[in-house]
Amino acid sequence: MSSDGKPGVIPVAKAGFVDGGNYETYRPGYTDEVVKEVISMATDSVESCDDDCEYDILELGAGTGKFTECLFKLCPQGMKVLVTEPSSDFVKTLEEKNPGVNTRQCSANNIPLPDNSVKAIIAAQCFHWFANDENITEIVRVLKPGGNFVLVWNILDEKSLLNADFQKFILKWIKDTPQYYDMRWEKFLDSCDKVRLVSRKCFDGPAFKGSIDHLVRLRTTFSYIQSLEDDQKEKACEEIREFYENHPEGKGKEFLTHPMITDVIHYKISKK
Repeated sequence: MSSDGKPGVIPVAKAGFVDGGNYETYRPGYTDEVVKEVISMATDSVESCDDDCEYDILELGAGTGKFTECLFKLCPQGMKVLVTEPSSDFVKTLEEKNPGVNTRQCSANNIPLPDNSVKAIIAAQCFHWFANDENITEIVRVLKPGGNFVLVWNILDEKSLLNADFQKFILKWIKDTPQYYDMRWEKFLDSCDKVRLVSRKCFDGPAFKGSIDHLVRLRTTFSYIQSLEDDQKEKACEEIREFYENHPEGKGKEFLTHPMITDVIHYKISKK
């Protein structure tokens, strides 16, 4: 993705990720266990590594800083980190929440860094938006040979009846919107000779939980709802509310929970 007004951000993402405050309020964060594992993967040995590396970690598509905040709480002192995000509104929220963090507004296809200048790249809750040749080429360009590429997603645990039914229910709005669950990003990386899979781990994640009002507002932070016209968005919210009120796990309950798992995937970059 690119900065506002430049090629790289697909229209549904540009329209859907504009309200940083709303996103920050309702989206879940990450457990310490997950963040420690991501840091371990990101700091795995890198070929031909030297002390003049510009950054130890580059975070792509940081949004409002949900993962960023956790990263800075747990990363080793002195680690050089650059945090990037294409949405200007999200960058503003991120900087307000994390004063002093080194940020750039940029996209994955136009990273303002020299070749071979980063040891690791982390993409939390976002790589499905830019899983293509142009972006992976740019990612490989800035990473050192053997550099680490770590992907993280909080996803619905579909062993839950509420989650499984909700995933089917929202398909009419998702349509062709890129998302973790379509696995197009995974198929792309499986066929990409620029990366190799090192490991993949799943963890218990933070839950989407709250009143029905809260969960309806949470859903407005997702691009496939946020990008709708106002009347369509209002109708979608009404239908989502009805889903929760009528679902067997929602009837008569004041609070509901969407159990989550966190998928963490470690790749190494192959320079060819």
